[in-house]
Order: sequence, then C-alpha cells, then structure tokens
Amino acid sequence: MNASARAALHKLLGLAENAWGRSPDEPVHISLRFSQASLPAYLAIGSHSERHACHADLQLAQQRGAVSIEWDQRAGEQRQIVRIQLVDRDKLASILGEDPLWKQMETASVRLEPQVSLFPVLAQVFSAWRRGTQCRGTLPTDWQIWEDAARVVRHCRDSGSADQPIRRLSTTLFSDSKRIEALWPAMDVLLQADALAPPRMDEEVYGELGLVKFPPTLLLAGDAQLHCGQIETPLLRPYVGFAPRAVNGFRGLEQTRQLISVENLTTFHELCGLLRPGDGRLLIYSAGMPSPSWLRIYDLLHRALPDSAKVLHWGDVDSGGFRIAAYIAKAAAQHGRRLHLYGMDGKLCTHDRPAVVRKALKDAEVNAIVRICERFGWAEEGAWLSRSRHAIEQESMRLELP
Repeated sequence: MNASARAALHKLLGLAENAWGRSPDEPVHISLRFSQASLPAYLAIGSHSERHACHADLQLAQQRGAVSIEWDQRAGEQRQIVRIQLVDRDKLASILGEDPLWKQMETASVRLEPQVSLFPVLAQVFSAWRRGTQCRGTLPTDWQIWEDAARVVRHCRDSGSADQPIRRLSTTLFSDSKRIEALWPAMDVLLQADALAPPRMDEEVYGELGLVKFPPTLLLAGDAQLHCGQIETPLLRPYVGFAPRAVNGFRGLEQTRQLISVENLTTFHELCGLLRPGDGRLLIYSAGMPSPSWLRIYDLLHRALPDSAKVLHWGDVDSGGFRIAAYIAKAAAQHGRRLHLYGMDGKLCTHDRPAVVRKALKDAEVNAIVRICERFGWAEEGAWLSRSRHAIEQESMRLELP
C-alpha cells in the first residue's frame, strides 16, 4: 500500500479508536481532512505517479466499504482529496491488517473476566485502556500479564503465612524462573486495589505476598522465651535470628512495656546495642514490608504481650515507610491495639546535612501519606509531612530508644 494512503487510513483508524473509547455504544461521524495540519505527508507528494498510487489505494478502500472520499472539485476530477470519512471501522482495520482497540478490549475483557470479581481494580485498568493510555506500562494486548499477576496473587493468598522462594514458585506456575519478577507492577495494582496509587518498589510487593529470594531470618531482641518445637530458649544478646516457621509461641513477656518494630537493618542492629536487660522493650526487625510469615510471628507476640504493652513502629519517613506502618497497624488492630509511630514526625531528624538526609516528596506521595495518617490517627506525623514535604531515611535519624 502507498505510504501516504496508509498514513491517512491509519490516522482515521486512530480517530475511530479514540471515539470508541469515549462512547463505545454511540455511533459518531468521523472524518479526516487532508490538510497541512492533519496530513502533511499527502500535501508533500511531489510526483503524479505517487499521487495516483495514493488515490488508487484510497479508492480501493472505498470500494471495500471502509471509507468514502470527498474530492476537491476545483482541482479537477479526482486530482485532490478534501477528506475521507469513515464508513465501516472493522473493514478499515481489516484493510490495514490491524487489531483495533475495540477488538483488543473484547479479547482482554473475555480473558480477564474471571478475575474481575476478585480484583475489581481491573475496571480501572480497562478504563485506562479504553482511553488509549497505558496502565503500568501495559495495553490491552498485554492482558496475559494481568492474568498471570492475578494467578500469583491468588496463589500467595491461598498459601497463608508460608513464605515462598520467588524463582521456584515462578518455575512451578509458569515454567519460567523469572516470569514473576516481570509481573510486579501489575501485582502492585492488584494488591493496592487502586490503579492510580503511587507505584511501590518490587521488594515491597514481594514482601507483602511472602515471595522471597532466599528463606528469611527473623531477628528479635529483648527479654522473652521462645518456643521452637519442643525446645524453649531465651533470647540471647544482642539479638536472635531464627526461621519463622520454627517458632510456635512466646513466653515471659509479662513485664514487656514496648514492642517496637523497626524497618531497616542498620537501625535495628544499633538499637539492639542500646537495650539493657530488664528494660521491658522488645525489638523486631520487619525487613521492609512484612511478609506473611513475619505477620504470624507478630501475631504470636501480641498473644503473649500484656494488655498494658505499647506497640510502636519506626521506619523511613517516605511513602513506602508509611505503607509499611499501615500494614503493621492493621495487624496490631486485630488484637485491639493501636500502633504508635516513633521517629516519623521529624523530631529525630538531624538537619546538619539536609542534602543527604532529606529528599523532596511529590504531591501524590504527600497526599498518600496524609491519607494513611488520617486513617490510623497519626495526626502529628501527617501534619509534619504536610509542612515539610520531605522524606527522611531512618538511618539518618538520631538514634534513640522510645
């Protein structure tokens, strides 16, 4: 097909797709004017033979019922086109050998329909595709990514509190050890249930699902006795690391007054050095976003804690840090406890090197953090973030125990 004719028909198809995306059930009049602004390639045709070839191909499309041609009567018979009008969008797509947006959406909708009841956020994904925009880098032709992502999320939820090696699971589900690692943007949307939510890092998504690159080691410090099978052992100083699946309970927490979860490893190690025997504090390293196996241990700790104990969390002052805090807060709420934040209201920030310890937050990040703070009653933290609009890494804060 002549290049100028193809360009004109392709642009007309694009207009038809846009119109369908706005009003799928309403027929609209669609035409393309052959002007310098809308179709410069046509006006740039220099030879009679090329113009004739262009006209011949467009006339063939007209004969096949896809378009109609309006000729410029002033230029002489069939010498200059004013515009082409769409007659049948499916015939137009067939002539171009393209799968139009409405057909792509039909295929995607049929393939993903079984997932919509489990993941209503897919309606937002469909809406973006109908508008001709991507969702997390995908278009309707990428429906397989969303089907596979839903399969992973369902599998992990059905697995309960068990952590799973990510590449072994990927091989089991897809016969491809790296397939899951290509799916995390879509899995993030399915987990957050909001296609417009700020994207999270891949490790945060894996952590929520319990997908691990190697078996996790849970770190705990303080005064307690833990049950591992038939064995009961005290927590040694400065901390103890153990496989979550090996622990089935805790004892000796009657004098515990604070359970503190810590997001980052450096800060956890440093705080362990500040603990003193009998001071009533228990530290647990969350390793970023808590995994299902971590939540099981957290649940066992809550069962052993006295009612008077206060639960706290200290993490990065950024959108990821507050999402992690929200996740832990929901776990604490299952035991009727309110999670308090520590060090996340700017009071421990050292301002001597602001370029190193502070990073400007985007408006969307600030708004997301404020919504989390409003939900969990973290008024001071939300107010401070609204004013400062800066992120602070936990490792740059002043090291103090609550």
